[in-house]
Amino acid sequence: MRQAYAKTPSGQPLAFIETNSDGKQTLTDVYGRILGFYFPDRNQTTDPSGTILGYGNLLGTLIPRS
Repeated sequence: MRQAYAKTPSGQPLAFIETNSDGKQTLTDVYGRILGFYFPDRNQTTDPSGTILGYGNLLGTLIPRS
C-alpha cells in the first residue's frame, strides 16, 4: 500500500512510503524515484544502492525539502 508520507503546507506530497507484508518500507519521491529502504528485521535504513545509513527507521531524513 502506497501512502503519502510527507506533505508541503499546501498539501502537496513530497514523498510516498510503501510497506510490504514483511514490514520492509520503500520511500519514493513524487516522481517514483527510490530514496531509501527500511528493513525492520535488521532495523536498518539504506540508500537505493544498499549502503547502510544507520539503525532504526531513518526514512524521514531522506525526504526532499522542496
